[in-house]
Amino acid sequence: MIEEGSEGRGTVDGGQPLRVGVVLSGGQASGGHNVIAGVYDYIKSVHPDSELLGFANGPKGVFTGKYYVIDAAFINAYRNTGGFDALGSGRNKIESPEEFAGARRVCQSLALDGLVVIGGDDSNTNAAVLAEYFAANGCSTRVIGAPKTIDGDLKNDYIPVSFGFDTACKTYSELIGNVMLDCLSSQKYYHFVRLMGRSASHIALECALQTRPNATLISEEVEAEHLSLSQVTHSLVRMILERAKQGKHYGVILLPEGIIEFIPEFQTLMHELNDLMAAGVANTEEAVMRELSFNNRAVFSYLPANIKEQLLLDRDPHGNVQVAKIETEKLLAGTIALELEKIRKYGQYAGVFNPQFHSFGYEGRAGLPSGFDSNYCYSLGLTAGHLIGNGLTSLMVSITGVCGPVEDWKCGGVPLTMMMNMEKRHGKFKPVIRKALVQLEGKPFKILKKRRDKWAVEDCYRAPGPIQFDGPCSQDVNLTLQYEFLPEEEVVDAPDVPRSMTQMEGYLFSPTPRACLSSVQLHRLEYKNRVPQALKGRTTLNVQVVEGEATQCLYGKDRALMRREFPRSYGLPMVHLHADPKEGSQQRQVNAHKFSVSSNGTCAAEEEEIPRQGTTNPFLLSDLRTELAVSEVDGMRSLLDREEPHASKRAATTHRAAGERPITVGVVFCGRQAPGGHNVIAGLHDYLAASNSTLLGFVGGIDGIYKQQTVQVTSELLSTYRNQGGLDLLGRSHEKFPDTVAMMEGFKDACVRLRLDGLVFVGGCRTATGVAYLSEYLMAEGVPTACTVVPAGIDGTLTNQFVETTLGFHTACKVYSELVGNTAIDGASAKKYWMFLRLMGSNVSNIALEVALRSAPNLILLAEDVDASRKSLQEVVREVADLVSARAARNRHYGTVLVPEGLVLSIPEIAVLLQEIDVAFRESEEELTSVEAVVSRLTTWSAALLRSMPPYIQVQMTKARSSSKGVQLSAIETERLLCHFVETELNRRKALGQYKGSFTPVCSFLGYQARGSLPSNFDCNLGYSMGGAAAVLVHTGRTGYLATITGLKGVEEEDWKVAGVPLTAMLAYDELEQHRLAYNGQLRPRVPAKKVDLRGAAYKFLMGKRQLWGMHDMYENSGPLQFHGLTADDRPATVVEEDRDYLEELEVLHAALRQVRRACRPGCSSALLHLATKSILTLTDVVSMMDETV
Repeated sequence: MIEEGSEGRGTVDGGQPLRVGVVLSGGQASGGHNVIAGVYDYIKSVHPDSELLGFANGPKGVFTGKYYVIDAAFINAYRNTGGFDALGSGRNKIESPEEFAGARRVCQSLALDGLVVIGGDDSNTNAAVLAEYFAANGCSTRVIGAPKTIDGDLKNDYIPVSFGFDTACKTYSELIGNVMLDCLSSQKYYHFVRLMGRSASHIALECALQTRPNATLISEEVEAEHLSLSQVTHSLVRMILERAKQGKHYGVILLPEGIIEFIPEFQTLMHELNDLMAAGVANTEEAVMRELSFNNRAVFSYLPANIKEQLLLDRDPHGNVQVAKIETEKLLAGTIALELEKIRKYGQYAGVFNPQFHSFGYEGRAGLPSGFDSNYCYSLGLTAGHLIGNGLTSLMVSITGVCGPVEDWKCGGVPLTMMMNMEKRHGKFKPVIRKALVQLEGKPFKILKKRRDKWAVEDCYRAPGPIQFDGPCSQDVNLTLQYEFLPEEEVVDAPDVPRSMTQMEGYLFSPTPRACLSSVQLHRLEYKNRVPQALKGRTTLNVQVVEGEATQCLYGKDRALMRREFPRSYGLPMVHLHADPKEGSQQRQVNAHKFSVSSNGTCAAEEEEIPRQGTTNPFLLSDLRTELAVSEVDGMRSLLDREEPHASKRAATTHRAAGERPITVGVVFCGRQAPGGHNVIAGLHDYLAASNSTLLGFVGGIDGIYKQQTVQVTSELLSTYRNQGGLDLLGRSHEKFPDTVAMMEGFKDACVRLRLDGLVFVGGCRTATGVAYLSEYLMAEGVPTACTVVPAGIDGTLTNQFVETTLGFHTACKVYSELVGNTAIDGASAKKYWMFLRLMGSNVSNIALEVALRSAPNLILLAEDVDASRKSLQEVVREVADLVSARAARNRHYGTVLVPEGLVLSIPEIAVLLQEIDVAFRESEEELTSVEAVVSRLTTWSAALLRSMPPYIQVQMTKARSSSKGVQLSAIETERLLCHFVETELNRRKALGQYKGSFTPVCSFLGYQARGSLPSNFDCNLGYSMGGAAAVLVHTGRTGYLATITGLKGVEEEDWKVAGVPLTAMLAYDELEQHRLAYNGQLRPRVPAKKVDLRGAAYKFLMGKRQLWGMHDMYENSGPLQFHGLTADDRPATVVEEDRDYLEELEVLHAALRQVRRACRPGCSSALLHLATKSILTLTDVVSMMDETV
């Protein structure tokens, strides 16, 4: 062991310039660029003329002499960044005599004093052999290794950890924690999470310690205990049965990707299958079962059907089973499901087992390095430079004491040969660096073993949150290192505290104890929400409610129908919220601000107080009609004949003065999870507190209203939920809003029995539509419950002229952008993978567009674009294949493609196919249990299309059904379907000599990883503010309203504008077949889902970058969600790009109309009057036409 300060042999620095080479070898790991930066800074500190050369694309660059000269500008662009894309990496080795000779020749010709090999166990084994070869052949280049691998299997007494492990585990743990909060919110899925780690389970172990799942499989334990697949399955089944007794039909299970290779019986089966296939046995289940040995036949028969099919059909070029491609999580879920069904037949299990699958891999290899990895890697580089400068060779950099302050770390080097042992490789024994497997007698595993029984049945889930670069928690050390090197009492790890459980019908109410929170979560509790000026008093008692104009629905053609459908709530006025200058005063209702246009174009406000009840605004377009409606202006009548709220409507709407009278308000989560939802409840609670009002939370979503399952929301209950992710405080359900009188009566009964003065719904478009009908119904029934909606949803569909973005959209897109950026940089580092990433978002592409603006992928396939262009499947495939071919022509056999979840619905022939499948399921009197049963009910064209797809896609399209028996979009692996056809097209082109590249796709789905995330500062503040706004609306009796906040692009939250919008102003009729069917064939108005605007600024910006991003590597990595620092308070990119404020434009328009009115009073010149009349008549013609057609 060479320690800092030791004398070296043949010291070469001595103030003379150094020439050093660096090479990145093997798979990516966060921090590699900082190793290079450390080497660069060291040699420059020795002499300013020192040079650093970076060899391109791995060890091959060393023996071929391909390198970059690294200067200050180059290295400064890569400090603290992820991936290996600065130089590129490769898994090639220096192995043949010619390659060794080539490496020596290159190093000697460049007069290199040293070569730093940044790699894992195999790469550093290669470095040791290379150092020996150089020494034996008169080459003076010293070789130093730096320990790299995210798997954590390069460690020993002198190497406490390999770099990249910390970042990867923290990234995966963030995602697992998000999935756990998602799991708790819906309480209906078992989530199987497959993690990287083929040879060792260090990642799974660390992530388990960080997140506390219900079960964690450790490959080394499976091997040591000689556990069979059946035994592993039964251990998980026992856990599921025990949880089912407590009413828990959900959970989280972690497993390493390589676990299947540690199950002896499975390996035996693989070998025999390979032999049978080689002998020509048919690849059918019947043929194989006849030939298998007794034991292997038993194993094979135990497997789920889809795994059997994969083993028989999915072979590599040599005809062998592709073990690495077997999705172990699906294998285990399949065997578990089979066992549970056996137990169910004996009446010992009545639960529901719904598995969801996640595979976390590439997104953890190239992320921005954690604070620990940034410092560790930079120190590795500095130390490597020192070792070379002191004439040392064949050493690996060693840094110990890493659990302490950085300044106390001990730096040095350890001989590579000390870490070697003899292993059989390719039939021969060779010296290799031993892989460090999980030690079953080690402290980290013992901690897991000690606690896992409790974790199995209790929900001790812990959400570590995203990696932080500034502020608290930015220098946290992973738990594996802490348990290995610190006394247990010094380890920063919270105890296991079980959640208290209250069994309600269909849902377990189990508030999170403070002890279950991670360090990041605890610090988020301290975040002080920033609010708009209108809500600065943080109470409903200090807010002015300013009543604006009567509203109308979007389309003129719908207005007569809307008046009949909503006679009481259609035409309600907008209301604006403003801070009351009188502290502690009661709320006042004030007429809309009047604006006059000054000479410089700005608007000056005038305010006039009016009575609370029954008064219309003193200046509406009706007044303009009175002054200008002469005989020749018939063309204006459609514009000026606005629907005023009828007197009967006014009488039916209750407008209570808030005063200080306590009220009772309910709140319910509807639809999918959205980060920031808990802050809505916090805002409601805080703003109602001053009036001693009561806030009731409905547990279990919409179902909780029918069942009248409530808990009182108190400060104590909220103490662990402020600024937290998920919706697990109350849980959620599908947006199952009433569409029958009987169901409406269920809502009415809850409102009456619970004496609710207000009811706040947090949800998306279906929620807003449902509340519009509910409000009208309750008004007709004389029930004084004011219903209000808070727009939430990660897909951003409840966005329109009144709503700039929905709660949760910003957070989810930032999380997805991090993962896309990590994956794209990984692809650019390896330079051999095409990454196809499917993004959640139903049948719209709002998420995909936002993520694209943040990450700059090579291609994004927007569903709206495909739909508008009516692109066929062949055209979509050709578009992707053209890009792959074009990049291949530039020797770029890699790239990143974003695929929105709903793309399949926008491709005409697939949309028709899915519609036919839906009809087949609805009209079939018997259950359709096979693909062939469905195919028999399809038209010839659709049947042929379905059969042309891979078998697994056929199953997904025909078996995965939603609660309404429709297609379940999230279950269709659109990205894999697309890859299948693209690969077919590229093979066709290759046969014709039109394409010479390689195409290796990697597919991933980004969905559940973000829905339960800790909310961004933006969503924390938006949710809290909308909760406050909703409190004001219900406290003043405003029913049928949506709370909205605009001006979100502004840097300061205090400049945001707060308003209430009648839901009927957002409704529209459409002819969507799916919508008609949802309401028994009736055509009913709904709040339409916002799609990507192909005329909008954000889309145009994207199209302007399409060619540049397609052909060049312009990838941007926004990094993990930050709560401190420069990016902590950013805004949604689409909001910034669109840069339009609808309500502000309305104010400007009305100010201009008032200016015309004032200028054209009796006494104005004839010329002015004539010009104004003609101009406004022309305008009204245009407006009338657009009002009917927009």
